[in-house]
Amino acid sequence: MQPAAALYNGFYTIDGYFGNYPVEHKRHVYKIIEKELAKNKIAYDFFMKWGIVCMIISDEEINMLNGKGFVIPKFNKI
Repeated sequence: MQPAAALYNGFYTIDGYFGNYPVEHKRHVYKIIEKELAKNKIAYDFFMKWGIVCMIISDEEINMLNGKGFVIPKFNKI
């Protein structure tokens, strides 16, 4: 789930898009998802090359979106 959607709905997150944060925080998040980023070059590049991005990314999420970047997925109510 996109961190902004979780925050908007009252959930706490450890990740997100931040305009200003210590680089050490990004290193800590990287250690958490290092193995997951190794599975998918698109996810790795997105996390490592965009300074504003500090979010937990899964290989399944990238595949679900067909590698089209990170957007808030739309879910239909049943």
